[in-house]
Amino acid sequence: MKASVSILVLVLATTACSMAQDIPPTAINAPPAAAANPTVVNGVPLPSTAKCGAVVTHDAYVACVDNDLKIPLWVAYRLTGEHTLGCLPRTNAFHADEALPAGQRATPKDYAKSGYDMGHQAPDKDFAWDAQAEHDSFSMANMAPQLPGLNRMGWESLEEDVRVWAWDRGALVVYVGPVMDKSPKRIGNNGVAVPSAFWKVVVDEKTREALAFEMPQANIPKGDISPYLKGLSDVEADSGTDIPGLLATSSAIWAIKAKDWRAAKKAACR
Repeated sequence: MKASVSILVLVLATTACSMAQDIPPTAINAPPAAAANPTVVNGVPLPSTAKCGAVVTHDAYVACVDNDLKIPLWVAYRLTGEHTLGCLPRTNAFHADEALPAGQRATPKDYAKSGYDMGHQAPDKDFAWDAQAEHDSFSMANMAPQLPGLNRMGWESLEEDVRVWAWDRGALVVYVGPVMDKSPKRIGNNGVAVPSAFWKVVVDEKTREALAFEMPQANIPKGDISPYLKGLSDVEADSGTDIPGLLATSSAIWAIKAKDWRAAKKAACR
């Protein structure tokens, strides 16, 4: 798949829009006025872009990047059951995103000896179905500092459970991002901000049911993710991000058919 990487131009809307619109990948930096209907990119309704310093679009995901914090405020993408059976190996191709100008982007060197991982917001395994998409997942526009005991442990458990749900239930729209303190810790020469927590909202495309999660920036073991299930309104308040659409939020974790999904994944990747 040929990459289309750009910064979306954010233009003030002069008229109310009655239908969601697909926005072509062009570049701008001025945020739009809030609209009743969300912008839709690659089939994904986007949260408001009013707080974004830049909106970076890759073929497989969209990231709202804060120019000061040097991390995404949210990342949004669509995940299908077929996507979860991708077999490409992890490339570890971490790179600064060329769609962002120098001085407004993080680099892998910012994380060196910081004690934090370059934590994927949209995980690379969700894009193992396409080489370009997997490569793009290693853009620093998709990264935020995460403790290894979170990134490689409890957060990874949540990421896998999301893949199981996409395989079992059908296509999902996934929103993910950080929770920030007013004066966050900074790392690296570019002053990359360290979040205090991370959130993820998963929307069943067919039923419009949603699950919302929030995990603190702490060492969290793999396993049961139910303690981190939260109300959607709580996650929106903590993150400052409004998830688009009229959603029926679930108060209980969906069934996790991990064993069946792993068998299907193994069969697909022989």
